[in-house]
Amino acid sequence: MKPTTFLKLMLALAVACSAICCVEANDSFRVSNTASFRRPAKNTLGLKQSTTAIQINEIRGGSIISSSSTESSVFVRNILWSLATLVYVKTGVTTCDTLLMKKIIPADVSRKIIHLCACSWCLFWPKFNKSHWSWKLNVAIPALYSGQLFVKGAILQDSNDQDVKTMSRSGDPKELLYGPFLFTLIMLCCGLKFYMQPIGVYIMGCLVGDGIAPLVGKRYPKFAYKSWGNETKTLSGSVAMFVGAIMGMIAYAHLLGVPQDVDLLLILMIALVATVAEGVTGIWDNPAIALSVYWFVKSQK
Repeated sequence: MKPTTFLKLMLALAVACSAICCVEANDSFRVSNTASFRRPAKNTLGLKQSTTAIQINEIRGGSIISSSSTESSVFVRNILWSLATLVYVKTGVTTCDTLLMKKIIPADVSRKIIHLCACSWCLFWPKFNKSHWSWKLNVAIPALYSGQLFVKGAILQDSNDQDVKTMSRSGDPKELLYGPFLFTLIMLCCGLKFYMQPIGVYIMGCLVGDGIAPLVGKRYPKFAYKSWGNETKTLSGSVAMFVGAIMGMIAYAHLLGVPQDVDLLLILMIALVATVAEGVTGIWDNPAIALSVYWFVKSQK
């Protein structure tokens, strides 16, 4: 990545954050300005009017913010946070591209850094306001990447493409349709169906372990075993998956505040189920982890 490209990404992120701050500050000013107009009104009997009556008077006086203005503000804020998410993930991908081209990091490390960066996308969830339909823009980045990966893996199939070099294991463009593409579909599902829900947090947390597992397993290959599709995995990698899943779920639950009461025993059981799913399903481990976590959590209710 050229220095100018990196600076442009940082500038775009700064502009998005500044715009968000301006929108929030404007909202705060409107609310405080509204409060300054509020005053107790008395009726002909000298008694204070009810809250409802006061609100009616304020509405007639135009001191309450119009619903259309509020909706517009929320819409703009959701768009800006969507752009901030896009810049965040794109910066991670572009940085890995550069480090890979300069041979600072190997392809497997680059691929897993992108994997972990994509997992942490869910940390932007609380920034979106669900009172407006535009909260669904939180999935803008996985939607864009799912389309891009499908086109590059199924149609273009250019082995010299940078995404192929960064995200595939062997350099085969078709590999984009397995782990990377399926991962973006999981992000889409979590961002729309399980947005700010415990099950979404659990799935994304377990996928953190999936990103750590091969890094440990490849460098400390202890007790190798065969998975589905003759895929070689190691016990050391499975242990890393288990520990990483626990850490991911606890970290995301703490940062997102979902669930409010973390059940450590439940997290240990989910991590164990996800580890078994990751260990036996070969290249299909991403969807297997998501489906197994979903099934297990639902079975506990």
